[in-house]
Amino acid sequence: RNFRETGGRRAVPLKTIPGLSVDLRIGEWDFNALEVNEERHNHVLQVVAFELLRPFRFLPRDVLTSFLEKVESKYDASNPYHSHIHAADMTNSFFYLVSKCGLWMTCDITEYQYAAMIFSGIGHDVGHFGRNNMFLINGRHELAVTHNDRSVLENFHASTLVRLIEEQKEGGAWLLKQLPLEQASKFRLWIITLILATDTQKHLEDLGAFRVRLGADSFDPHAEATDQLQTFSMLFRAADIGHSAKPWTMHQDWSRRVSEEFHLQGDEEKRLGQKVSPLCDRDSFKLAASQVGFLQFICLPTWRELSRFEDIANARSNARHSPTPRVGTLKSQTRGKPRMSTNQAASATAARTSPVDPKLRMSMTSTTSVLPVCSKDGIGNPNVRAVSPDDSSIIEKRPVRRWLTEVCLAQCEENFEAWKRQAEVDKANSEAGSGSRHNTINSGPNPQQVGQILRGSGSRHGTHTGSEGSSSAFSIKSS
Repeated sequence: RNFRETGGRRAVPLKTIPGLSVDLRIGEWDFNALEVNEERHNHVLQVVAFELLRPFRFLPRDVLTSFLEKVESKYDASNPYHSHIHAADMTNSFFYLVSKCGLWMTCDITEYQYAAMIFSGIGHDVGHFGRNNMFLINGRHELAVTHNDRSVLENFHASTLVRLIEEQKEGGAWLLKQLPLEQASKFRLWIITLILATDTQKHLEDLGAFRVRLGADSFDPHAEATDQLQTFSMLFRAADIGHSAKPWTMHQDWSRRVSEEFHLQGDEEKRLGQKVSPLCDRDSFKLAASQVGFLQFICLPTWRELSRFEDIANARSNARHSPTPRVGTLKSQTRGKPRMSTNQAASATAARTSPVDPKLRMSMTSTTSVLPVCSKDGIGNPNVRAVSPDDSSIIEKRPVRRWLTEVCLAQCEENFEAWKRQAEVDKANSEAGSGSRHNTINSGPNPQQVGQILRGSGSRHGTHTGSEGSSSAFSIKSS
């Protein structure tokens, strides 16, 4: 009832239905992209993308629907993991994270840049063909040669998405036709930066740099351009491995999918007579053990830093929203004021916040709504933020709870413990059995193995690939 058939496999959403986002739980952490994809006839990416982008009134509605159809068609639906379903799940997770940490429509950036973030999520794996960076580099694939073995798939996805946006220009039906040249350039910059940030090979280095920056008193993701790019990039990366912090059944589903995609690569490597990449040999693979390593060395450190960021951001947001009379813009309000140190900020927020009962955790995810994008003329002013931070009638209030801590980090910790228990059971069963080499299980990749996999694979999704396995060197779904 919401789609017009276009003659091909895909369909174009023509309009939204009041309450659709609520019914499908778009914008919530427990949004189930796999189920919604079945309900929406294999078009979950179009549905999610349209719901998140329709408030941006500078986007021509007819051009947007055509574009989303084309982007979704560029994903290979036969990929167990890196399909349009993962793209929808990741984009929704990114929107949730940005909203819950208080950065959606509150920073000194234009609505164009916020829209670019959603576009980045939609196309962050576009064109993915189920093989990781390591496979392309070892096989001297044309893409590896073109991109000099560096962030091969990430560069491919970013350039493919930009081309899809740009190719409409000649026909006059261009998505960005209302953007000034400078803003269109920034739009592309954000797309490229965010998608390249999903390279697993650089994840630990980027996470370390983010950790250091969080300790600086000058850190300000609301007003400082460098901090904005770094913070949004880390949130984007976290969304890409977000399945690690989803409810257990969802997490299991995505973990099995990414594992199967790795195994299909391993099968091809065997046929080609190549060395099988880490975690790609289905004959010796142990899901629980691999997930223990992935969560322990990649996911949990990421969520812990974002929890720390949330404490700092909340404390400074409270200071920024104090009842003291304020004059001027957000940036000018912060000048000349003594900053709260990051340690003081984190301590202050943590002290004010009580832990959440795990049974209530998922009920906390039901308050995010797809927020409207404002600009009086519906076009947007490239020199002004889309919405004033003082407009309480439009902007969602700053988070009163530690959403990233109490929902995301807490769930990831629970998933980690569940995999550990399963790995121990698997090991006990193996030791009680034949004791053959084929049935033995390790406790999971150790730190040295993690480093080797991250240096060699560039997958972005929950396993060891750098660009397609967006989470890292372990077999977990990437988000």
